[in-house]
Amino acid sequence: MFRILALSCCFVCLTFVPQVSPYAVTTRSQTLGSESSRAGACINEEGNRNLVCTTDGFADYIAVHHEQRRLQKGSPRQRRARRFLACKPMGGIGNYISGLMSCLAMAMVTNRSLLLAKPPPTPPEKTTLYDVPVAEMFDFPLDMSLDLFGPVDDIPFLVDQEGNARDTEDLQMVDIRSHDLLCSNFTTSYDRPILVMPAHLWLSAITMNKVHSSWFSERFGVDRHGVIPFVQKVGPSFIRPRREIQDLIDELWRFLTNNITLNNVVGLQARVGMDIDIKAYNDRPPADSAPEFVRCAYSYMSQPCKEAPSVWIIAADQMKSKREIVMQVALNEGPVVAAANEEGLRKTLGLPSDFFAHDGKLSPPVGSIKQLPCSVSLLQLGFALIEFASGARALVLASASPMNTLSSMRAAVIEMFILKYADILVVTENSTFWIPAVAFVRRRPWGPVEEELLCEQGDRKCCDAGVYVMTTTKRFALFLVPPTHLSLRCYPLPSFEPTSDAGYRSRVLTRSRCYTDSSLDPSTTWLPPS
Repeated sequence: MFRILALSCCFVCLTFVPQVSPYAVTTRSQTLGSESSRAGACINEEGNRNLVCTTDGFADYIAVHHEQRRLQKGSPRQRRARRFLACKPMGGIGNYISGLMSCLAMAMVTNRSLLLAKPPPTPPEKTTLYDVPVAEMFDFPLDMSLDLFGPVDDIPFLVDQEGNARDTEDLQMVDIRSHDLLCSNFTTSYDRPILVMPAHLWLSAITMNKVHSSWFSERFGVDRHGVIPFVQKVGPSFIRPRREIQDLIDELWRFLTNNITLNNVVGLQARVGMDIDIKAYNDRPPADSAPEFVRCAYSYMSQPCKEAPSVWIIAADQMKSKREIVMQVALNEGPVVAAANEEGLRKTLGLPSDFFAHDGKLSPPVGSIKQLPCSVSLLQLGFALIEFASGARALVLASASPMNTLSSMRAAVIEMFILKYADILVVTENSTFWIPAVAFVRRRPWGPVEEELLCEQGDRKCCDAGVYVMTTTKRFALFLVPPTHLSLRCYPLPSFEPTSDAGYRSRVLTRSRCYTDSSLDPSTTWLPPS
């Protein structure tokens, strides 16, 4: 009750909100070579709208967003017509991005201005207490602040004593735990001035909704698998690292590719062996499976790419996984003969001394291998560069800083977005960390009818491309204790939209009345009951 009264008191102050100057959209070019000319950026460096803003509906939504904020600052009669969606994204950085994209989809289809509120309370084992809000890592093209409502620092998600969502005259809760996002009419179901929506996943049921899917398909199209590429079209315009972080991404890429002939770029995103995953999911790769990501990448390489030195971008949650991946690459590409941050590789990452070499001899003294150039700012974040005997290069974060610190948050965003440079990506199923690398870049679709494309990378000797998912299935095995064993699978991703548990929610949690196995797109994967 206290929270309701507190929020209601804040609404009393709405008449006295000072005039706010109009928000100007400011963006910059994308980072991937010719990325600025691709479908993906909303405004180019000259400030002109490019293909995405004129075709994907996001530019039209910017006008809706500003109009709703204008109504809030207007007369009492105008304020009665206002419509907002207060998004409460939660979880880690990847979950935050996923939840925010789900909120944006809901706000756009219901013509509501998007607000950014605090994450709702979550169980301690699923809560990451960052030193600064995740939003401070990004440069959003919309003003989503709550300043419009006066001295308000949050808009709460209200529940009763049983934990069920509870609405008020002004607030209506969007409960993704129980609301049928696949079948319901959002326009008639959600009619209060402000919706409050916690989210930590990409909810593809919103774009595939029975009533509203045509609205999305008319603006964003439908691919050959029936997927509406909402995140692919809007994400690059909406989720962008802050300028200082983007500068570090660009700088790191320059150091990684300095004085080499760039051929294939391989990105690995390995989330394996984490305690919380083992308890909550049965589709995450187990501990000791990190080397399988390397084997998967090699298995999908063409022969020319296998013969030419590659650049490896390694992102993993566990230091053990990073070490095992570097060692597996070294078994194919030879020992480490040059590095930046050798100390981090030896001490923090724990790479054995016999994986280093100098003058043809293994286990050289510390400091005797060639030192690769790198900036102090990147070394302070913990990044390490590696050159193998074959000439292949690798990038890995060798930092022991807690993940909630500002430096670790910046390093994670750098990892997340530098993976966009990868031609071949091997990612972890149902992880949200790889969304920018997969969905925010124009990639060659997978399919038997896809013709071989000429290499567009200039002087490269090979141009493999593809996104592959590493997943785990439990299979029964006789005479084994426990009675199941884990079977790893690596398969092409059919769609570059984020994977989602919308199918499981529609089938089991919300029991959608219009659900069928064919009603959702192939980016949807099924999570088991928790």
